Amino acid sequence: MLNIYIETTGIILAAWIWLGLCFVGVGLGVRSLFMQGNHEAARQSVLDCFWIGFGASLIFLQTWHFFFKASGIPLIVLSMVAIVNILIFRAVLFKNLMAFVQNQPVLSAFLILTGIWVANGSLGPPESYDSGLYHLNTVRFSAEYPIVPGLALINSRLAFNAGTFFLYPAMLEFGPLLNKSHHIINGLFIFITLAQLINHFFTNKNKPYYIHHRVALLFIPVVFYLFLNANIPISNPTPDFAVFLIGILITLKLLMLLENNTADNTQIYTIIFLIMIGCLVKSGFMLFGFVSLGVVLLIKRNKNIYRYMIILFILSAVPWMIRNIILSGYPFFPKPWFGFDVDWRVPAASAMNLNNWLESWILMPNVPWQEVLGKWDWVGGWLKRNLSMYPFYFQMPLFIFCVSAFIFACCHFFGRAYDFTKRKVWLIIIIALITLVLWLVTIPEPRYAGALFWILALTTLVLSVDENKHLNDKQKSIIFISVSFALMLNVVINNKDWSIRQTFDPTPTVEYREFKTNDGTLLYVPINSEQCWDGLLPCTPHPHPAIALRKENDLRYGFKMEPFDDEDSGLGIHVGLFKK
Repeated sequence: MLNIYIETTGIILAAWIWLGLCFVGVGLGVRSLFMQGNHEAARQSVLDCFWIGFGASLIFLQTWHFFFKASGIPLIVLSMVAIVNILIFRAVLFKNLMAFVQNQPVLSAFLILTGIWVANGSLGPPESYDSGLYHLNTVRFSAEYPIVPGLALINSRLAFNAGTFFLYPAMLEFGPLLNKSHHIINGLFIFITLAQLINHFFTNKNKPYYIHHRVALLFIPVVFYLFLNANIPISNPTPDFAVFLIGILITLKLLMLLENNTADNTQIYTIIFLIMIGCLVKSGFMLFGFVSLGVVLLIKRNKNIYRYMIILFILSAVPWMIRNIILSGYPFFPKPWFGFDVDWRVPAASAMNLNNWLESWILMPNVPWQEVLGKWDWVGGWLKRNLSMYPFYFQMPLFIFCVSAFIFACCHFFGRAYDFTKRKVWLIIIIALITLVLWLVTIPEPRYAGALFWILALTTLVLSVDENKHLNDKQKSIIFISVSFALMLNVVINNKDWSIRQTFDPTPTVEYREFKTNDGTLLYVPINSEQCWDGLLPCTPHPHPAIALRKENDLRYGFKMEPFDDEDSGLGIHVGLFKK
């Protein structure tokens, strides 16, 4: 029995240690650069360095993938860089680690057990519909080839978000990790975030607790809920977990800046870097990211920060747009803007059709966009559907926010319980509300909101209680601990699977049929399904006779439409139902 766990859960834990040290090492080096030589400060906050290293690795992988496949070698390159940085900063790094273990033995033991538990939970199958639809297929293309021009022609989703996030699991697709990367990537994010939240609250020496400590406490059961009860299991290679967790971390750091009334460059640079990571992972994060960035710039503006932002933009956003152009012919795909005159470009009519379909699907699925866009018939169905489908992303936090806002209004207008001594901290609610409005008028899909509703709910709750002058510190602490306990109890009650997994659950498979295009290019089409999973390449649920290889018998050089028809509205998407 022990051998089984070593071969399964043990593989995941070993991969986490490797990746964790790799990202921390890279992050230490990157952070020391923008700290302008302040190496002592750069050695602090090791868990922040994990996220900085992850973001720097995505930037590196974007450029690497222009020329080489993403599997294996780039991880070794990043590991070598990490080793150098860990050796440079080894004294303080390991001193801080040992100090935490010695001073917090119970917390250390709890984190180790939590890590084993999350790793074991990561053995489940990738059951998400989108994982079969395009996630795993994108990972496989990235692991087997350098970036392939025109992938959007065979399946538009293969070009979503420039495929940047999927370079991360593709990097792991070699050796003992082959076909196992989807079991590894998101569980590590969950564990690191739990470690940050637990460390943030329980090792606090500044009593009474600040607002950001109390928000961290309430987010602990939320992250456990994300792991155990959210709509998507963590064994899926989805970017949704990363953007959710990054949103939480940005919120905590913004609260620290606003509450302490300081403008520490390290914190500001870290927040900007986290915003960049979120936008790279999923373009929908730009709403929350840009609003948060505006607040950061209000706190402190100087030439160094603008210079830092320009460098980050050049290193991250420019390659991201180039990747979009290579994959689809458009720099902001699926937006049909600024199409380039290249032979792999998605026809303009198809790009417009796809964009309209995406906007309408969020409002009313399975209905042609011509019957949805520009109308208001979808509102009732949208609200009913999302309240029932997304209890975690939408229903629960919305309920907490409404109750908190109601209590606040009653206490303030009838009891005069607030003197708003911490006015700046309330900006976090303004950020969430502005983002919420932008979300409603652009992409009102709860899953795309990430942690937005929880940020709004928990910060409103904490501020409503913390700034109530009729409550003393003991009463406030009782309220926060009670709410945290109630949320954790909800996690326990709603979790229906407490079993210990012994093996890696297999990836689902489907049967394929062969489809030959006009020029003889062979495509594999799943039978009675749109899901390709990680099967044969090139696989597409939407075969089109005009698809052709740009170089005969070589997928490396990508696809084109032959003959090219800019008025074709069905290439790479649902042909028929959503066709004009």
